[in-house]
Amino acid sequence: MQAVAGTKAIGITISETGKDVYLAPQPTKEEYFDVIVDFQQVVSLSNLSNAEAKNRNAEEEKWLQPYKIPFKVFDVNANTSKEKMKEVVDQVKALPKPLFIHGYFTDDKEMVLFKSIYNASIK
Repeated sequence: MQAVAGTKAIGITISETGKDVYLAPQPTKEEYFDVIVDFQQVVSLSNLSNAEAKNRNAEEEKWLQPYKIPFKVFDVNANTSKEKMKEVVDQVKALPKPLFIHGYFTDDKEMVLFKSIYNASIK
């Protein structure tokens, strides 16, 4: 796999959250295809009440269409409850692997909560 956990060569740090499940910040367009080509599914954890986030997701979905890589968006934000995030985690765990998951930043509250619940669910 080109995008290995811990790599910074492409400008972003990718961490392996679970077997074949990778978490990273939103790649720029320049970084995007160096990262995405090895994945079966891309997931965006986004606040869909934010117009800019909606536009980024629409653009990202267009980028993926020629590669036939499925794209799934989960509407989450800093106020997402643990219960709702657990539902998101359960859905994500059922998606095809290898799986690339991103939010805007990996230290956003919703990303930290996702990673915590995901890691607890695989122990």
